[in-house]
Amino acid sequence: MSLLAKIQGGAVLRYPYTLDELRADNPRTSFPAVIPPAALAEFGAVEIAQTGQPAHDPLTQVVEEAMPVLINGAWTQVWSVRPATAAERTARAQAVQKALVDAVQTHLDATAKTHGYDGILSLASYAASNNPPFAIEGRAGADWRDAVWLYCYGVLAAVQAGTRPVPSAEELVAELPALVWPS
Repeated sequence: MSLLAKIQGGAVLRYPYTLDELRADNPRTSFPAVIPPAALAEFGAVEIAQTGQPAHDPLTQVVEEAMPVLINGAWTQVWSVRPATAAERTARAQAVQKALVDAVQTHLDATAKTHGYDGILSLASYAASNNPPFAIEGRAGADWRDAVWLYCYGVLAAVQAGTRPVPSAEELVAELPALVWPS
């Protein structure tokens, strides 16, 4: 779906502008399913050339879409970057932390499931088993779980201190200590 704007006299009147709005603005006009750019222009609508968001620090900056501008004869999507407010920084930090913690928990549970456990809690509970093979696996799982969370919370602290960039969930999981299953 292309982005549209309603333009009049070289100024943006409405953005974004949808095909439904175009049809509502012109109720006596029958538009084809696919409207060519020349037909859009007859009604003051133009397609907007899409651009990617600029690089920014997702914890301390906010990217906002601005009104399109005419660049080299093409109406083009533009972005602005501004500092995040204190409330936005807090909300983003909480969202990032939750996403990373959820990814780590999913990884712990998925790894435990590879050996038939319901999840990491189930695996770690066997550390107290009176059956030595179960107890050995349970202890390995509990020790691994602890090492993973220590590492995770160290990364989160470094991110919060600004000494480390925010990793993606995949990057963080790839860095975590590996579980060595007892033989």
